[in-house]
Amino acid sequence: MQDDMLTPRRGAKARNPALQRQGVRLLCVLTVLLPLACVGAEPPWPGTYKLRPTEKEKLTPADFPGPDGIVYPDWTYAGVPGGIPNVSVVAKIEDFGGRADDDRDDADALERGAEEVGKRGGGALLLGAGTYHLNRPVMITRDGVVLRGAGAGRTKLIFRYDVSPNGVAFFQPKPNATVTRDTPLGVIESVKAAVDLYAPVTGTVAEVNAPLAEDFGPLGADPYGKGWMVKIRVAGAEALAGLLGPKEYQAHLEAEGAH
Repeated sequence: MQDDMLTPRRGAKARNPALQRQGVRLLCVLTVLLPLACVGAEPPWPGTYKLRPTEKEKLTPADFPGPDGIVYPDWTYAGVPGGIPNVSVVAKIEDFGGRADDDRDDADALERGAEEVGKRGGGALLLGAGTYHLNRPVMITRDGVVLRGAGAGRTKLIFRYDVSPNGVAFFQPKPNATVTRDTPLGVIESVKAAVDLYAPVTGTVAEVNAPLAEDFGPLGADPYGKGWMVKIRVAGAEALAGLLGPKEYQAHLEAEGAH
């Protein structure tokens, strides 16, 4: 783990519009050092990106034609523009029950600590030297929150969660949590992808469908019955403006050619 890690800002430009629409989850920004390949050396695996610079009608703003004649994803907006800021420590993970080297799940402590730092206007949540474990994805929804370790090689985060045997996991928001429109309130994770669920309105989580965490089947079989996910309490009817009902949404899917 690097000294600092910064959670991405909401609204930051994604490097691929498809990923931006899916809401692919980013828990933190890591710096990874890779060995440099020699010029002219063959790649270690077969290429899968089939676009060529001459196929201009297929290129999108997320595509970058390289000098070697291969089109790459545009990494311009990856990482933290200007580098990770040097901000003051606002809280420590120990303040929220996190402990290094105890082999216990620190996801809740990390999530609550980040939430508290965000409420105080931003800053760093300090993780001391040692190893911390995450048994589930961590949702950090506030801006300006930095996760700071004790130094390279001294603080480690180990992600040891896995999807359920049926290939899908649903990580729900907590009751009484405050959500705002278009911010993440949960995660659906499969063996192929992890997708954030976005709140359609601003309000307070009144209830979650806890059985979905164990059996995801009702979401597809009975989405408007037993497959409901979250109930959100809103301040007034105006918060529902612009939302689609079941029939309108089905018509929208058909118009888009979805199945």
